Amino acid sequence: MRSVAITNLAVTWKPKFLIQNILKGKQKKYPRTINVTDKSKVLVEQWGLADHSYNVLVFGPSGNLLFNKSGALSAADVENLTAMVWSAISN
Repeated sequence: MRSVAITNLAVTWKPKFLIQNILKGKQKKYPRTINVTDKSKVLVEQWGLADHSYNVLVFGPSGNLLFNKSGALSAADVENLTAMVWSAISN
């Protein structure tokens, strides 16, 4: 299983080079995660994701969207998401 972390650089006040350095450190810590930076809010505008917020999207092996949530995940969201991931990797 792989994960992709997308960072929306268009909304941060932090210097871009600082974020790039943080992402390099995270890449070493989480080598199975692909880090992508979005400098122009492409995903916010074209996918309708929430701006200035966390967005969690989970895709199935065939590319179909299984889970989509913006903002903080509730305990029930985490429980459902965890069950969904375990089910996907068990099959």
